Amino acid sequence: MSTQLDIASLVDQQIRQTLTEYLEGINLKSLIDQAMAFAVNDMVSKMSVRTAETMIKQRDLSDEVLGIAKEKIDSQVDAQVKSSIRSVIAATDIKKLVVDAVNRELKIHINQYNFPEASIPARSIDWKGLKLSGDMIDGGIIQNFNSVGIQDNAAECQLTIVDGMIVAEGQFISDNIVSKKAEIDAISVNTLDISGNISLGQQARDTISSLVSEIFNSDLDIGEHAITNGVDRLLTHQSLGPSIVYSNIRKLGLLQDLNVSGSATIGSTMIVNDRKVGINTENPNGALTVWDDDAELSVLKLAKKQMFIGSTRGSDIIIGTNADERMRIGVKEVSISGPLRIMGIRFSVADAVPDRQGEPKEIVMLINAGPGQPMFYMCQGSNTWAALEIKAP
Repeated sequence: MSTQLDIASLVDQQIRQTLTEYLEGINLKSLIDQAMAFAVNDMVSKMSVRTAETMIKQRDLSDEVLGIAKEKIDSQVDAQVKSSIRSVIAATDIKKLVVDAVNRELKIHINQYNFPEASIPARSIDWKGLKLSGDMIDGGIIQNFNSVGIQDNAAECQLTIVDGMIVAEGQFISDNIVSKKAEIDAISVNTLDISGNISLGQQARDTISSLVSEIFNSDLDIGEHAITNGVDRLLTHQSLGPSIVYSNIRKLGLLQDLNVSGSATIGSTMIVNDRKVGINTENPNGALTVWDDDAELSVLKLAKKQMFIGSTRGSDIIIGTNADERMRIGVKEVSISGPLRIMGIRFSVADAVPDRQGEPKEIVMLINAGPGQPMFYMCQGSNTWAALEIKAP
C-alpha cells in the first residue's frame, strides 16, 4: 500500500511538472483559462492515479517489486523500489501521455463550455470555409447585401413583396418588361413598338387625334430617333426612308448626289426625259437641244461615230468671243469676220499691199488687185512682203 502511494506521489509530481511546462508553452485565450482553472486541478489528481495504473498495467511492477522484496528484505527496499519506479518513469513518455490527456480534456471542456453572450470577437474566429444555409436566417435586417444576382445599395426600403403583389418604391428601371396585363396611370417612352392590336377609348382617341393635329401643324423634333411604320424607317433626323416613293419637297440644299430613273424637270427650264435633255423645250431633237425664243441649237448623232452640232430648225449659228461675231454659219454660207489661221499660218485680206509688221509665212490676199497684179503676198519677216506668183486674171 505504501508502495502504491509513493508511486502515485512520484507520478503526480512528474505530471504536475510536465503539465506546468506544457501550459506555459501555449497561449490560451482568457475565456478558456477561466474554464481550465477548475478543470486542470481536478484533472491532475485523476491523471496521477490513471497514469500510474496505466504504467502498472504496461509494466508488471508488482512482480518486479515482489522479486526485489523476496531477495532483499532490508532497509534498502524503499531505495530499490524508488530506483525501479524512476527507471520505469524515465522509460515512459509521460509528456506525451499528459499532452494527449490534456488535449482530450480540453476538447471535452471546450465543446461543453457555455461561452457568455458576445464574448468571442469576430476577428478571433476563422470564417474561411464557413457556409450558412438560408434556412438558418430568420428575421433581422441584412445591410449592404450583395449576391451573384442582387446588389442592395438602398438606404431605405424600396421593394416590398407580399403574396400576390410586389411594390417598388420610386423609379423602376428594366431593360425588358414582359407582362400579360398592365395598369399604368402615366407612361413615358423613348421608342414605342406595338406588335399587336390597340384598343383605345374615346378619350384616348380624342387625345391622339389632337396630338397628331398638333404635331403636323407645328415643328416636329425627333432628335436622333426615327419615325417608322413598324418595319421600315420613314424618316430620320437626316434622311427620308428608302420606302418613301412620293413627296412634295419644294426646296433642297446643296445636293451631293441625285439619281432619277424617270423624267426630271428643273425650274420649268430643263427637262430630262428618254435619254434627252431639253432646255426651254419639252421636245428636244437631239441628246441636247437648246431653244431660245425662235432660235435652236442641238447636239445629236448624225451617223455612226458622227455627231452633229447645229440647228435643226433653220437658225443661223454664230460663233464668237467677247460678244463679237467671229464666224456665222448660215443656211447657205459660212462667214468669217476676221483673220483665219490654218495649220499655223495666218490668212487675212487687205485693200493694198501690206507694209505692216507681219508674221513669217503670213499670207495676205489683196481684194482690190488689178489685172495682172499679184493677189497674194507672203511676209518674209518684219515688214517685208513678197508677191506670190498667183496673179489676178
